[in-house]
Amino acid sequence: MIICTLVAIVFPNITSVLSILGGLCSCTMSYLIPMIAFVRTSDKRWYTPYNLLLIVFFGTLTLIGYIAVCLTVYMLIKGTHIIGDRPDLQPEG
Repeated sequence: MIICTLVAIVFPNITSVLSILGGLCSCTMSYLIPMIAFVRTSDKRWYTPYNLLLIVFFGTLTLIGYIAVCLTVYMLIKGTHIIGDRPDLQPEG
């Protein structure tokens, strides 16, 4: 939350702040916390095939969300709107 507040102060574009907040919080709350809770409350060890499958699957989804946050921060620093922003395709004016 502190990082999002600092980003909002430096870059007042609300879309970027929501993108960062969504990538961090929604992935963590939707995928990571339930997966950890399930594996920890399971009768089986964490390294059983079923629990490992859950860890890999939901860990990958969480990683995708975190990578999206890193890309958003990168685009904010570079000042681009999309990755590979080409000046020859920009509208004039």
